[in-house]
Amino acid sequence: MDIKGKVALVTGGGSGIGAAIAKALAAEGARVMIAGRRPEQLRQTVQAIGELGGDAAIHVGDVARAQDCEALVAATEAQFGPVDVLVNNAGILPKGKPLTDYSVEEWDAVMSVNVRAAFLLAKRVLPRMVERGSGHIVNISSVSGIRFFVGESIYGLSKHALNALTNFISEEYGARGIHCLSICPGLVHTDMGLTLEPTHRDRLLTPEDIAGSVIWALRQRHGVRVPFPIVLEPQDNPWEGGYPMLNQKF
Repeated sequence: MDIKGKVALVTGGGSGIGAAIAKALAAEGARVMIAGRRPEQLRQTVQAIGELGGDAAIHVGDVARAQDCEALVAATEAQFGPVDVLVNNAGILPKGKPLTDYSVEEWDAVMSVNVRAAFLLAKRVLPRMVERGSGHIVNISSVSGIRFFVGESIYGLSKHALNALTNFISEEYGARGIHCLSICPGLVHTDMGLTLEPTHRDRLLTPEDIAGSVIWALRQRHGVRVPFPIVLEPQDNPWEGGYPMLNQKF
């Protein structure tokens, strides 16, 4: 797909992976709506895009709320037109602990952002994509969505579910011109990633690594399908002595 002139919507776009994806899309000539909860970070991302001659706008809201998801898509359509590229990047990572120690409220919070929001936004943009016979949905998942790490049960469940959502959209709408794929990064040098306390920060993936994989996927010609998650991991283990959660006794 030629990205130039396309309308892209990126959630969680104020920092980290989302900001890198928004900047990369704008550099390719896309018109980008950047969504998130923190207006100052969103404005900084838009300013950086504008300084490079890109076209972007912000929408402040919480994708955990259904009405905010609806308002976000409506604002994007009003500003730029129908969404050609939806990037579901917003996500939260709860503190690691045994499954039985998580509360129902923690479960609901993680699932609302990591899975439900992706469903609501996809549900909203898909009809117009189908009308045009084209569209891309990129779900930023995690290696936790293809593996099973001790202490990450709720987060991992949410990412497994997000990958399943990707597959269902691809199977149900692929014949109508819609491309849907998941990207599953390992540990990335972001505020969220650093909460896992890696001992070798220099080994981490960068947000730009993830953005590069998004651009690669979007650039494929229409007849090319990416049927499995794109997995990116650090070449070398960023933890001295292994992943710390594996050493905990529950």
